[in-house]
Amino acid sequence: MKWRRGEKKKEEVRLLTAKIHAALSVAQLAAAIAGFAATSMEISKDIHNEDLKTSNVVAYATALLASACAEAAESVGATRAHVASAVNSGLATQSPADMITLTASAATSLRGSETLKSRATSANKEPVKLAAKLLIRNPSGQKVLRSVSIYLGRRQLMLRLEKKYLGVITTSKEYTILQMIKEKKAQGYYILGVKCDGGYMKLLFEDREQSLVWMSNISSFLEIYNSCNVH
Repeated sequence: MKWRRGEKKKEEVRLLTAKIHAALSVAQLAAAIAGFAATSMEISKDIHNEDLKTSNVVAYATALLASACAEAAESVGATRAHVASAVNSGLATQSPADMITLTASAATSLRGSETLKSRATSANKEPVKLAAKLLIRNPSGQKVLRSVSIYLGRRQLMLRLEKKYLGVITTSKEYTILQMIKEKKAQGYYILGVKCDGGYMKLLFEDREQSLVWMSNISSFLEIYNSCNVH
């Protein structure tokens, strides 16, 4: 049993390392693109006004992209020093050949991360009972869009919230569900309150039938687990 726990821990470390490496690779590539765009903008200053406008827009967009990638890398566990190093390395990229190398490296890292994630999911065999992309109001009061899933853990009902950065880097948080509270409809949403170990969440449904399905299932799961824990 201890051996299995040790192996599971190693797999978790491998997955985290792969996610961080993939995020840093993407951040480095985004910084390289931003650097090329900035150089293009400088060159356009000596050409036509329309070209200058286009270069300004591209430079701004790529700088924004690089910033988002850097933020995503930090969110999955990369240190600021590692993020800064990846960004600086990307900005120092000089040739198209280097860009091709960075692109290939980022693609390989992302595929490796997804492969490890798939293996970990299969190994854990967590039966997901409910899943949907929903607006939620988190414990701090912010309304955000997340991929929400409910699954059965060991004598616990779990809530997982996932967020994707740029469609390629996924971060997730998991909480133990302690209690469910149905709230009144407000601002066009059917609200389902979920008290978790990480605070009070509100799941916002536009469809009444969907909210009833989630409410019924969560209620049933909690009854089963509460019964098991009593005995």
